[in-house]
Amino acid sequence: MAAGFPCANCQHEDTHSELVGCLAQDCDCERYVRLDHAAHARRSDPSTSHQAAASLTVDTLRASQAAVLAALRATGPMTDVALVDWYVEAAKGDPDYPRQSQSGIRSRRAELVAGGLVEDTGQRVRLDSGRQAIVWRAKA
Repeated sequence: MAAGFPCANCQHEDTHSELVGCLAQDCDCERYVRLDHAAHARRSDPSTSHQAAASLTVDTLRASQAAVLAALRATGPMTDVALVDWYVEAAKGDPDYPRQSQSGIRSRRAELVAGGLVEDTGQRVRLDSGRQAIVWRAKA
C-alpha cells in the first residue's frame, strides 16, 4: 500500500493512503476512517482476542483497512463470506493484502462502513447456511 498521497477531499499531506483518503488524526475530512484506538476486544472476549487486539497498531490497522477496501474495489460488491474467501486467497500471493483473520477482515469492513467508504447495496443473498447476507460495495 502506498502512502504519502494527498487526500482527495482535504489535501492533507501527512499520513495518507490513496486507497482510503485522509488518515490525519486531526482532520475533519468526511472520508477520514476514525480510529481513536488501534483495536479493542470486549470484556467478555477470551484472552486470545485481547492479545490480538493489543498486537495491532493504528498503522497496521490502517493498512489492513486499505487492503480490505482495495479488495472490494477490485472485485465489486460481495458478501462478507465472499470477501473473506477472496481476501484469504489474494493474501497468499500478493503482498498488498496483509494476512488477517476472518473476523479481522469483517471488522475492517465494518470500520470502513462506519467511515463512509463502504455501503450496503440493499441486496441480500442466501448463503449456503440458508441465512441471508448483506452485499457490500465500496463507495465510488
